[in-house]
Amino acid sequence: MFSQALPDYGEMYNEVLQGSTGYTYGGLAHLAYVAKRIEFWRRRQNLSWSHHREVAPLEPAEQDEWLDKAEQEGWAVHTLRQAIKESRANHPPWLKHTDVWNIPSCDDRFVKLLHNLHP
Repeated sequence: MFSQALPDYGEMYNEVLQGSTGYTYGGLAHLAYVAKRIEFWRRRQNLSWSHHREVAPLEPAEQDEWLDKAEQEGWAVHTLRQAIKESRANHPPWLKHTDVWNIPSCDDRFVKLLHNLHP
């Protein structure tokens, strides 16, 4: 009964944020995550925020690679998302989130060897 008399400060905070910014707390947190992961000077003016959101979890070098491709090819967000997903499907699961694929000496023979070691 006592808890019913107390205001829900989380909900009040969210309402104030949404009223003043148009975004919920969760929406603002998501925007902040993408902004923190992709520095202002690395963002592409010709691409939408959603393009940047798709590459935000990746390492900076890989973000740049995908953003460059999307910009050069004029990809829609869903095309970028699919291309990233397909590129991940070709890697062994234990290497999907590493930078080993960006090593210049990482040629097809090395990739095949890794696939054979860990099918």
